[in-house]
Amino acid sequence: MLRVRRVYVNGEVRQTGKTPGSVPRNVPLFERALEALEALPPRLDTSLLFPALRGGHIHLGNWRRDEWTPALRAAGIEYRVPYALRHTFISELLADGHNPKDVAEVAGTSLLQISKTYGHCIPGAAERMRAKRDAFNADRGTFGHGAGTVN
Repeated sequence: MLRVRRVYVNGEVRQTGKTPGSVPRNVPLFERALEALEALPPRLDTSLLFPALRGGHIHLGNWRRDEWTPALRAAGIEYRVPYALRHTFISELLADGHNPKDVAEVAGTSLLQISKTYGHCIPGAAERMRAKRDAFNADRGTFGHGAGTVN
């Protein structure tokens, strides 16, 4: 689990996150990511996980120019901003059927924002809801709070 407690924005470390309403959040790391992190050599000159060459914070513009853009080109992928990875991650979690509330918490955003931005990424949501409710009602033999069936 990765605990996001602070961020580096516009040359400064912010303890509260990117926006004033940001709160620390936990991001589950998948096995592949954990293995990659464990394979990194230990650094004694910095506490940063991914430091710049001299141990400080990475300058986003330089990183995009020197690392990101060449990597996309080498992979044959059309240019996109790194932030697009966030959208891909959120969209894929929702499309895979993860609870939107859980996705919102991991992404550090609101359920309302998830709904507004990514609602179209939840295929079959209405059908799943109906099927789960039908199964629930079949198990209870009721609908709603009362006994019996609805006419």
